[in-house]
Amino acid sequence: MNITIRGCNPRKARYISSKVEKYLDLLGLLKQIDDKHINIFFVKHNKYINKNIYGSFVPPILKRLKHKPNVECTTIYLNKDILNNRYLLLTTLMHELVHLKQFATEKLKWIQYMNGCVIQAFWKKKKFGKFYDLDRKDLPWEREADRIEKQMWYEGKL
Repeated sequence: MNITIRGCNPRKARYISSKVEKYLDLLGLLKQIDDKHINIFFVKHNKYINKNIYGSFVPPILKRLKHKPNVECTTIYLNKDILNNRYLLLTTLMHELVHLKQFATEKLKWIQYMNGCVIQAFWKKKKFGKFYDLDRKDLPWEREADRIEKQMWYEGKL
């Protein structure tokens, strides 16, 4: 697996890279995505990150529900402000990797139909609606990621 980390010092990048491999193993994904590439970018602000958002997994967008997601190259954006907060850094990293697992196992899919305007969210093949209209706290994939990140932290696995 190839992990690229940008936006932090080399020592911190090596630390985060080792955590990514550990977390993928904990999630049962290490062998499944062994030949893949993961990009992790620490940024101050972009269309995915602002001061209230710590991380964002950029998913593969599909054209049809029956299509398989391409997770050959995955991108995760993390808020640069969490670099010096161990709890936020590790739990946010785990949270975003849970989303990677959800897409890799096809529990979660984002579909952009031919009109190209609207992205529909599907959880376990059930349509949840237009992605940007959904409230984060009501989303089962977010609740699952929140639960797993907290469970791993309290069990001392992070």
